[in-house]
Amino acid sequence: AASAQTSSLYSKHRLRRGVAAVANGKMANDLRLVFEAAAIVVVIAAFAMPAGIGGGLLYVPLLLILGVTSTAGGSAALSQPVVLGATAAATVFNLLWQARHPQKRLVEPQLAVATIAPCLAGVTIGAMLNQILPEAAILLLLTVTIAWNLQGSLRKALAMWRKESAVATASAAGPDPGVVGATAGATSPGQ
Repeated sequence: AASAQTSSLYSKHRLRRGVAAVANGKMANDLRLVFEAAAIVVVIAAFAMPAGIGGGLLYVPLLLILGVTSTAGGSAALSQPVVLGATAAATVFNLLWQARHPQKRLVEPQLAVATIAPCLAGVTIGAMLNQILPEAAILLLLTVTIAWNLQGSLRKALAMWRKESAVATASAAGPDPGVVGATAGATSPGQ
């Protein structure tokens, strides 16, 4: 009976706090912050998911900078559902793409299974370090990890850009003489 009474008092207190927050305009500020963060998260996910890095390394500082959370541990914990949502969206997109292109494989099942154990080990070690190390050390480790991943992603992006530029330059130079029926003045039937 005491538990139900305490729960009822707690619910009434939360309701009063919520009404006061709406009256003071605090809820509008909170909603504005959520929408600002959501817009930035969409941009981060658009770049992170195709690169295969998930974006969690970018969400943690974002959540700290915007003031959504006040600690690195809280930001790391809150970034996990954000990564899950982005991953779910990418999975749906990839499944739809795979249905349209059944001859091309997006995932190597053996490689995917081989990465499960190292991923779980990394999560376990990260959770233990998050409990053991002081917040300054965690922020330093996050900064180093972000810098490491950023340079790897930039290097990969530059290599892809150079390769695509070379292909575009080669295709602009004219038809491939090794292709049967290719002529310099040939047009497609639709033109």
